[in-house]
Amino acid sequence: MEFYVTEDPIIKCSNCGQKNKISIDDLDYDSYFIGKYNMGERFEHVFGYEGICGCCGTRFSFSIKGDEYPVGALEYQYSEADGCEIVFEPAIAVNYIGYDIPEEYEDIIASSVGELIEQIRRDYSVVYQITSRQFEELVAELFVEKGYDVTLTPARNDGGKDIIAKRNDDGIPICLYIECKQYDINNPVGVSIVRSASGVRAHDKVNKAIIVTTSRFTRGAFKYANEENHLIQLMSLNELL
Repeated sequence: MEFYVTEDPIIKCSNCGQKNKISIDDLDYDSYFIGKYNMGERFEHVFGYEGICGCCGTRFSFSIKGDEYPVGALEYQYSEADGCEIVFEPAIAVNYIGYDIPEEYEDIIASSVGELIEQIRRDYSVVYQITSRQFEELVAELFVEKGYDVTLTPARNDGGKDIIAKRNDDGIPICLYIECKQYDINNPVGVSIVRSASGVRAHDKVNKAIIVTTSRFTRGAFKYANEENHLIQLMSLNELL
């Protein structure tokens, strides 16, 4: 199992306003054991960078952090910056290739997506106890229930969309890009994620981008989506269940 940053972050110097894209290959990575709780161990994954502005010489640093809890699930993401502002914060994702869910969670995590959906309909808290990939799978299945043909993109390098959903409505082909954000309720989806999803939709010229989350959206995110009219839609998981 591997935690990774999906795209190059972009920062703006607090002194001169110069913007810089930082390659993900240049980020320092470390992980820390936080403690053991009801559902097992909690870890913090940190992707950091220290540098000097090429325009004015100001030193800056930033870090993008993600909490893993329970093991194998990204609970929420946050960031810190000094001497700069993170103007584009990419998501942290998890690569589960070669990873087996610990045995102690097998009675929590359903053996099939259909069973998982029924579990969550009975007890919504289950959605916070599954892996981010399982969350993508259940969102995909919910769109199948709505009559779409769906394709799950690779867990890594997904091109800014987790699911591609297609349907033919009265002879009109419809294609949706769906981004899934399994965040804690206290970690809302911000405008940078909405802006990124909108850019991918525009570049690939698909009908609509949809962001589905277990959390909520910031005011800035709703404002941006409203300005895009029908081209981007913000949804809570409850709207699909």
